[in-house]
Amino acid sequence: MEELTNQLKYFTFKHAIGGHANDGDSLIWKLSFEDEADLMQKLQKLGIPFPESENILNFYGYTFIGIEKIYLSIINNFIQIEVFGANGDLYSVSDADVAVCKRIEVNLNK
Repeated sequence: MEELTNQLKYFTFKHAIGGHANDGDSLIWKLSFEDEADLMQKLQKLGIPFPESENILNFYGYTFIGIEKIYLSIINNFIQIEVFGANGDLYSVSDADVAVCKRIEVNLNK
């Protein structure tokens, strides 16, 4: 996996906690923000639709960057983007997940 993730500029590999957490491995990108205005600006730059939530500073859920499905977490002044399950396996990172991350990174540099 290290060979594949070394090809990525922003995303890093996160190993599952496992056990009762029922989580899987993922590729994550974590960004900080100062306030709600900064958050909105960063989401817009990333091409992430602003989540409809009563408490935007504490949000978890699936959304998209373009056509790429991501899991978005906004908490404690951090935006966390997770990619996993592109090949249907929600518990391990695949070549398909790395390809999703590469497409996201390429589109950000346009």
